[in-house]
Amino acid sequence: MVDAMIDAREVGFGREANEQLARLLHDAKSQDVFASVSVIVPSNYVAVTLRRELATGDYGATSWVGKGLVGTDFLTSYRLAEAVAGHNFLAQGRQPIRGAVIGAAIRQILTDDPGIFEPIAHHGATERELVRVYRELRDLEEGDLNALASSGERSSEVVRVCSSANQLLQDEWFDEFDLFRSTDLAAEKVSDFGTLVLFLPQQLATAEITFFSRLSESSSMTALIGLTGAEEADRDSNRIADLFNTQLSSSNVAPASASTVISVSDPDDEVRTTIRAVVGLLDQGVTASQIAVLYPHRNPYARLLEEHLNQSAVCFSGISSRTVADSMLGRFITSLLALPDKNLNVNAVLDFLSSSQTRMHVNSPLSTPSVSWSQAAIAAGVSAGLEDWSEKLSRHREQLLATAAKERVRTGDDSQASRHERRAHEVDDLLAFVTELNHIVNPESLPTDWVGLCSWLKQAIERYLGPNNQVGPHKGDFAVVEQVLDQLQNLTRVEPNTTFNVFRRSLETQLQDHNERIGKLGKGVFVGDIHQAWGLNFEHTFILGLAEGTFPSAPRKNGVISDEDRSRLNGALSISRDVTNDDYRRFLAALSSSNENTLLFPRGDLRQHKENYPARWLEQMAELMGAPSLNEAFKDPQHSWAVHQPSFISGLRNSNFPASPQEFDLASLLDSRDEGQDLTTVLLNNTSSFEAGRHLIDSRNSSIFTRFDGNLSGLVNPTTVRTNVLSPTRLKQWVDCPHSYFMRYVLGVDEPESFRHEFRISPLIRGSLIHEAADRFFRDQVAKGTPPGPNRQYSENDISSMRQIGIEVATELETQGLVGRPLFWNRDREQLLNDLIGILKFDHQREPRGTVVATELKFGLPDGDFPPLQRKLPSGRTVNFRGSIDRVEKTDAGTLVVVDYKTGKIDSYKKLSPEDPILGGSQLQLPLYAVAANSYLGQDVNETHASYWFTSDSQRWATRGYPISHDVLDAFDEAIDIIVDGIESGLFPPKPAPSSSRFTGVGKCVFCDPDELGTREIEEKWKALSLLDSLGPYTQLRGEGAIAGDEKGDDE
Repeated sequence: MVDAMIDAREVGFGREANEQLARLLHDAKSQDVFASVSVIVPSNYVAVTLRRELATGDYGATSWVGKGLVGTDFLTSYRLAEAVAGHNFLAQGRQPIRGAVIGAAIRQILTDDPGIFEPIAHHGATERELVRVYRELRDLEEGDLNALASSGERSSEVVRVCSSANQLLQDEWFDEFDLFRSTDLAAEKVSDFGTLVLFLPQQLATAEITFFSRLSESSSMTALIGLTGAEEADRDSNRIADLFNTQLSSSNVAPASASTVISVSDPDDEVRTTIRAVVGLLDQGVTASQIAVLYPHRNPYARLLEEHLNQSAVCFSGISSRTVADSMLGRFITSLLALPDKNLNVNAVLDFLSSSQTRMHVNSPLSTPSVSWSQAAIAAGVSAGLEDWSEKLSRHREQLLATAAKERVRTGDDSQASRHERRAHEVDDLLAFVTELNHIVNPESLPTDWVGLCSWLKQAIERYLGPNNQVGPHKGDFAVVEQVLDQLQNLTRVEPNTTFNVFRRSLETQLQDHNERIGKLGKGVFVGDIHQAWGLNFEHTFILGLAEGTFPSAPRKNGVISDEDRSRLNGALSISRDVTNDDYRRFLAALSSSNENTLLFPRGDLRQHKENYPARWLEQMAELMGAPSLNEAFKDPQHSWAVHQPSFISGLRNSNFPASPQEFDLASLLDSRDEGQDLTTVLLNNTSSFEAGRHLIDSRNSSIFTRFDGNLSGLVNPTTVRTNVLSPTRLKQWVDCPHSYFMRYVLGVDEPESFRHEFRISPLIRGSLIHEAADRFFRDQVAKGTPPGPNRQYSENDISSMRQIGIEVATELETQGLVGRPLFWNRDREQLLNDLIGILKFDHQREPRGTVVATELKFGLPDGDFPPLQRKLPSGRTVNFRGSIDRVEKTDAGTLVVVDYKTGKIDSYKKLSPEDPILGGSQLQLPLYAVAANSYLGQDVNETHASYWFTSDSQRWATRGYPISHDVLDAFDEAIDIIVDGIESGLFPPKPAPSSSRFTGVGKCVFCDPDELGTREIEEKWKALSLLDSLGPYTQLRGEGAIAGDEKGDDE
């Protein structure tokens, strides 16, 4: 209890409190309308709102004049204390304290003498908890601090740390408790504030009450203390009254009640139901500023309400769910600060690249291509460390350039080759960027003081995002960050040196505490935490989250000072159960401050996978309403105030007004469906989007071949969907899956890169090694004038030469990083060298055989020996082909022998025969290569034979081929006609290969099954499409012997 001359009066919340305040103002201004009156309010929200409401005269005349308000200030107790006592501290050179400063002081004390906190002194959680307790202990007098310190070792240590921190700060800083305890009040300034009215105080500190007591000695002071009528909820109000030496009576306070209680499925449906009701009220003419939507916790309600209100175009005011930490600048800073500890970990660097539009170079406006750079880093198999980045990116660059060169040589596809070269150039840029980044975030070069670290971050921001005058719409975020960094620089006065981890933690905490404000207070629906609604009045209030553990909140156990030790101070420190009473007081105050209330209870929470129970206060209300229980009230139609909403659809159908155009459209469709109407005739707000979606679903569910199934007939230009010079590999892609051809070669979509560096040499590189080494050997033999013939017995020198060439090629691939990990490569290398030697050892098993006349015979390629092969098809169109023949031989009888090496498995080729020479259009190489060889080398040729040779021990050096006859060429020409006609006609249906797993159903085609959820729906649709006449030639071409897709390990 304090010696106070304060007239304390009980008052109910809501209109009654405002009317009582208006009467006090009227009495104070009964003689002089300009008489000074200062209203001490619990928050700035109340200050702004009260001034507007009292000035209207709706709560009674505030002076003998009537309406209007003059000579009246509304301010918080802190601002009042600052005005009457702050000059003393500023004259001493002391500055207002902030949480970051307290944290710095706590860290300094723990560094010098951690005591029992030594094992956890460096943890951020320890610092945060001690900062919170520091503020609590600042309200205790010396006697209470001594009593707390004597209660146990842990409490004693907490008191020691907090008291030492206060001593460290008191010479240069001051807080609200210093202001409240100040005895040197400026008498003139106190008198300038005139009559004082303390309006609806809540949770006043002891030092704050003492401050009011001293003020009352100089100025008349009245306190309007709000009561709810519930003993537990009014404990704090009675505590304040006791300290003012006054007894309050709640007998005249009317109990608060709810108009409606709604049970919904989850928080998302709470928000949707609320927005519908708000829109309905606005439609009835209720002013938006007279509606409040309150929630107990920001997560998830702040974001959900903000999104749905924006979608509904409802004007509202409140604190945004978005913090500066969530902004582009905040994400950039967070990702940058994560790098020094990660040693350029690839995931950390990629997060940094994707956080914002970072500048590629200091003086360049170009932004980094974060997507392609991320793909390059992943494809290169980068892990961490600058050395790893340099080695693997350089290797990947060489690989891309080598692939580009091979692409030009083997296929003549300049567009693909140029794409690989562009990627190689991007890899150079990425390596230069990462090298500079490593220099900037190198932990060994970072400053170790606050000023240096803040300057370092400012320079990094300017380097990667540009100067502040070029940031455009993000200028507000930059201003906040600059202000925060300026504040952190001041910590040098408390903590001369610091660590990077502490700097990062402090900065991130500051950025998370800065929220944007949406709208202007008093303009639009008020949306906010229920704490912010204390002292505000509304016509209709919605309170969300009324579930046990949410509101009321679950009791939070005090970490460093136990409830047992706190209880010894007779209420000077709060205990865990006080949280529930505080929530109850705010809840009842919000109910009393509104004419109508809607309370919402979420039965579950999908985010936490849990079932909720109604708040205990809802059960109390059900009892007051005459219901046995809340659950029974929901079931009994007589209790119209209790509404059970089973689902989102139920809520939408029973609402008077949908919350958004989307909901309006959905409601219209549901009603029309129930009435049996044709949904295509329903007028919608967003007809185009609905129609597009409906058309897509209907098309894919039908048996009709539509554009959503790859039917682009009449929609594509024939010259753009195929190249002038064709290759068998590309044509085979259309046969295997037309949709895959469309994605790869028409849209230019690449297959996703592997997310892990390969451990073993890939099948493609394996085939390249065999082809390149064999070509070098036979080319050398032909150049020497000793071309191998059918009777050639290869000597040890030949075998040694082949092995040596193989070693050279393997070494080249190894330097490019294309051979996998060394552990596997040593074994794979020997196996490949043995296979190369086998080309000589087992050459006699092939039939027919002749004398080598050409090796890697290229036609239609940039560095080819011959121009593209022209062939006129049965349809009359002429097409050009390109390709590369592995080996061409000529027998003494005048037969050309075409040999194509295969390093994969023979399984897919077992049915190859003169009767089925192209296997449903999937194997076009042999006829094409035979025609090309005959065209370019066919002088004195009687016959041509073509075959695949499977050059490995695992495939037993088998061959599959046939003599080229008119029937074979007719089948080839017919297949080419069908393929080219299908491509030019725009036929690109998805035809996925059978799943590689009968358990998962995951398809082999990445374009038919990009999400790896299976292709069963596509396969079902294909069954219907395969019967259509337009796809008849394609299905006939594939036939029963068609190869659905490449076997792993095949090379073209």
